[in-house]
Amino acid sequence: IYEVLENQFTPLCPDFSQLIRLIPIVPGKKLSLDSIDVECRWNHHFLPYGTLGLKFTGGGKSFGFSGDTKFDDRINDLVGREELLPQWFAACDLVFHEVDFDNPNSVHTHWKSLEKLIESVPGQVLGYHTPFLANAPLPLVEQGKTYSL
Repeated sequence: IYEVLENQFTPLCPDFSQLIRLIPIVPGKKLSLDSIDVECRWNHHFLPYGTLGLKFTGGGKSFGFSGDTKFDDRINDLVGREELLPQWFAACDLVFHEVDFDNPNSVHTHWKSLEKLIESVPGQVLGYHTPFLANAPLPLVEQGKTYSL
């Protein structure tokens, strides 16, 4: 993923590699940074280099970030990867999860599937990676708002 970002941003920012302090993370292996633990998983996504889901835990609180994936029971049943199931976010107090309101066949999570995830996760789940809709059927991340745990 870093190599893709480096190739995309170096033409715009020739000092890109000097501005980045890369700390590799490995799916399934916890990384501790001071008082924060970071966990990641490979997501289900069509991009050849993949995307990562993230969990940050510290001070007895946990935040989950879907990281551009498609949560869909049918896909999860086929691929059989436990880390793609709602339980991966079960300990999270807050989750940001991408959502698509228009197309159930898109590469992103359709809102009806996200409803199922919301029912399975005890913490608050907010949609992102979509145009903001004032009358959205699910709660969305609000641009400019600070979220703290």
